[in-house]
Parts: sequence; C-alpha cells; structure tokens
Amino acid sequence: MARAGLGAMRPCTLRLVALAGILAVPQLAAQETVGYFSEYAARGGHGTIVLVISGATGPHAYAEAARDLAAEGYHTVLLDGTEFRGKTSENAAAMLLDATQRARKSAGLPARRVGVVGYSLGGRPALAVAATRPDLVFAVATHYPATSFIGDAAGFVGALRVPTLLMAGGRDFYNRCCLAETARRLDAASRSAAAPRFLEVVEYPDADHAWNLNAYWNGKVAADSFKRALAHLKAHDKP
Repeated sequence: MARAGLGAMRPCTLRLVALAGILAVPQLAAQETVGYFSEYAARGGHGTIVLVISGATGPHAYAEAARDLAAEGYHTVLLDGTEFRGKTSENAAAMLLDATQRARKSAGLPARRVGVVGYSLGGRPALAVAATRPDLVFAVATHYPATSFIGDAAGFVGALRVPTLLMAGGRDFYNRCCLAETARRLDAASRSAAAPRFLEVVEYPDADHAWNLNAYWNGKVAADSFKRALAHLKAHDKP
C-alpha cells in the first residue's frame, strides 16, 4: 500500500451520541445527501459496494486505500468524513443510504447490503451508525476511529448489530478523540458480552494515530490493517 499525504489535521472532538433510535431514519432525514462522492470501479467488473469514509484530512489522503479495495474486487466509493461532523445519527444514516443508492445506480448494481470502512473522524459514523444498520450494511471495519462519543462501552457494544472490526494504535492519544484506552474498554466489554458478539478489537501496541499517512507512517501496521479489513469484508460479504 502506498503512503498518502497527511496535511493539517483538524480536531475531531465529537459530542456524545445517544444510540437509541439510530435504526430509525425519519422521512426528514432522508433528504440528507453527501457532497463529495468519488467512485473506484471494481477490478473485474461489478463488485459489492464498499463505502470508505475519510478522516479529518479529507478524502484525497485516503484515495490509495479506496483504489486498493477496488483492486480487490469491490466497487469502492470514497466519502468525505468531515461532512459527517455534527450530524445526527439519523442524518448520517441517510447520507450513507444516499451514497449507496448513487453507487447502485451509477454502476448498475443490485440492491445488496454494503461494506463500510472508516478512518479516524470517519470512524464515528462507521461505528455509531453503520454498525447498527444490518438492513443496509453487512460489515464495518475501522482504522484508528474516533470513539470519544462513546460513554458507556457495554451499552455501545450491546447496540451493535453488524460485524465490526476496530483497529487501534496502542500509542494513539490523538486529540483525545481516538484513544487507545477507549478501544481497550470496548474490547473488554465485547469479551464479557453475551453471544452473539459483533465487535472485534485489534490493537497495534507500537502504532500511533493515522499509521497509513505520512506523518505517522508505519508500513507494517498499514499493510496488516488493510489485510485484516479486507478479510473482514470478505468473511461477511454474503448474497
């Protein structure tokens, strides 16, 4: 995987989001759409749709990851994570639905569930919204995601309904939004939860935040996290 540029990262402090009601998308929220929408055709023709939600640096820093997923056979759509900042859960869900419908129409793909991959700031809607929507999403994979909105780890884990992979850096203290300690609390809550369990947490002890971007580049972790995300998507991509 090639390195992507970093740029000046903006704060990703996120307000507490109540998980109750996330499954419902009111009619008003259905008007919410995404602005940035960049498609990468799947190698070999039609492939399952995967939405990639960028971090605060914007989508261009994550284009290489989107291309890599397309090369693995997924019709990949890159979204700008900053557009989800401050959105309600209902509006964020409507935005993901809008992106999904546009991709289906553009590529002539059937109405199947999609995969969602979130990075940093983009991990917030991936975790808080996509991971509770089994009607729309078949799997979620997050890299160093924003988790500061999670106050009750057990309650959050209990609300998940989509197979979810959370990959965190053991040295991640970025802006108090993507803390390694939060990932550990979520891991403990998941391990103690009754089956079925929807959350898997992978910690890279020596990794910092944004391990696939230039400022914090860690080639070993970047390669392994992509491999794990891909395997997670493939394991749950069922017709």
